[in-house]
Amino acid sequence: MAILLVGLTLAFFTAASLIAARLVVTRWQPTLANSERLLKNRKYDEALALAEKLEARGHNAPRVQVLQGKVWLARAWKRLEKENWASYGKNDNDWFPGPDVDRAEDHFKKALEMNPDNIPAHYYLGIIYMEKGWYSSAESEFLAVLNQDEEQILARVNLATLYTKQQQYERAEIELRRAYVIEPRSVSVAKNMALLFRYHIAQPESAIVWANRYLNLDPEGDLDESFVRSELLQMLQRYPDVPLDEGKKWKNKKRFKSRE
Repeated sequence: MAILLVGLTLAFFTAASLIAARLVVTRWQPTLANSERLLKNRKYDEALALAEKLEARGHNAPRVQVLQGKVWLARAWKRLEKENWASYGKNDNDWFPGPDVDRAEDHFKKALEMNPDNIPAHYYLGIIYMEKGWYSSAESEFLAVLNQDEEQILARVNLATLYTKQQQYERAEIELRRAYVIEPRSVSVAKNMALLFRYHIAQPESAIVWANRYLNLDPEGDLDESFVRSELLQMLQRYPDVPLDEGKKWKNKKRFKSRE
């Protein structure tokens, strides 16, 4: 009986080890899903290595090119945050320079050579060109997205951001309202409307309404949540009579946890 139990125990642990090893191997196989997962987890070198293996194996599909472009773009943002943030925007010809950005742009262009209608490639090129300060090129890329799919919310929001940078505030508002019709519960739309009215169109009542809507949507994880909350509290103190038709469903977060 004891021998049987020992045998069963060994068999169980052997099977468990094999399953664990298989899971590890599977998670590191060169697939689009694994590379996307690593990119999401900010493991850029590992994500790029898997994507390059896919390309080396003949997977030269637009999706692989877009994936590599996204990784290089993420690396560029990381490098900018660490090294060059102080100099960002000081080069009139190129606000967003660097070899990683150039590599990202090359991959997105390759994707478009394979498929001129590739929406993600157009979108990310629009992002790059907007950050570089190449507004005309950025607008063309965002419009290329929207010409294929009018309901691409992020492309429309970024087009509005582009118009805001160009001080074309009416056009920015038009794009954001179009996006709102498509997706009324979009956190990004509400936030950008609040900031547009707060800082550019100078309509604090509208800014309050949109900022309140943004917080009511519970934008958990959005990097601008604390900033918008602070701005809204300031505006509510200054304009206490502004009606909040949607009600105030959010609560002020305490800075420190209370001791119990």
